[in-house]
Amino acid sequence: MMSRVEHLSLFGMVCIATWVVITYLWPRLLMSVYKRGILVDGFGDGPIPVNTLSTEPQALFADPLHPPPSASKFFNYRG
Repeated sequence: MMSRVEHLSLFGMVCIATWVVITYLWPRLLMSVYKRGILVDGFGDGPIPVNTLSTEPQALFADPLHPPPSASKFFNYRG
């Protein structure tokens, strides 16, 4: 029979191992989700082709809080 200290140490080791694995894998998981979303849905005008750059109007960078009407739906979102 395991004592209380052995149970706590086993639980602690499992928690630390889980934390290390999640910390190691989290950036890859997030990157794959964002990459798939951008390549499939794009920024509102459809998917972005691979190996291309999607340019935005210069006015968007001059005043990012009030984008022009020509900006994509992604930049016009008011949540």
